[in-house]
Amino acid sequence: LVVPPMTALAFGSDGHLIVGYVADEYLCAATRRAIKPLMGGYSLGDIGIWADRIRSDPDWYQASSWHYLNVGDRQSIARRRRPPRGDVLTALDKFQRQLQDKSLDAQMRAQALRFVVHFVADVHQPLHVGRSQDQGGNRIDVRVGDYSTNLHVLWDSYLILQAGLEPLAYAQQIAALANGKVDTWPASTPLGWAVESQNLRPKIYAYGQLAGNGYVELSSSYLSASKDIVELRLVQAGVRLAGLLNAIDCDGPLKERDDSS
Repeated sequence: LVVPPMTALAFGSDGHLIVGYVADEYLCAATRRAIKPLMGGYSLGDIGIWADRIRSDPDWYQASSWHYLNVGDRQSIARRRRPPRGDVLTALDKFQRQLQDKSLDAQMRAQALRFVVHFVADVHQPLHVGRSQDQGGNRIDVRVGDYSTNLHVLWDSYLILQAGLEPLAYAQQIAALANGKVDTWPASTPLGWAVESQNLRPKIYAYGQLAGNGYVELSSSYLSASKDIVELRLVQAGVRLAGLLNAIDCDGPLKERDDSS
């Protein structure tokens, strides 16, 4: 309707698809009706990928800093230094307000929806609330067996892809992590979500010492613990995304999923 068409899924898209599938389970009927004209026939997961696709577009250069924020280990996120073009929290706030403003035209609100869906997921990925000195883990080389990458990509994609599941099946497999939490998770704020990511650093950086080859050799126990964190953050992001969208068009708390079928 209002944005470039989707292309083939890129590496790293699975997490955004999973968040979208989780969120879809908690949308109220009024929200579904309200956002349908803004989605161009795509799912929440599909539109959540768009903000990464435009990062190589010169017309969207100003959006490069919107996907993350840099903050020290003990630094207050609320009092952080914001880059001139903004960061993930300032961008999420901006586009959430645009989405809520029903006096805006459909094109602007559709674009705002795509950014909101994407940035809710980004702020839940712990290394998108990162240390500037290692660029959110991008400067830390890691190895798993014969496979080498960096710490950021490991948390962005590798831990998810290793499950060998399609995103919908993955979302269904981990959905039970939300049981008993859907009344409390959406009540928190994006700032609180970012603080949660910051507070996970002791676990994220608990990978041991560099090996002689310059890589961090990751143990099976580190990978297992990290996978558990990633799955929890994916489900939290999905539930909170639904809560944010429902707050615009619905009243009342989210309902628990029906897992009896």
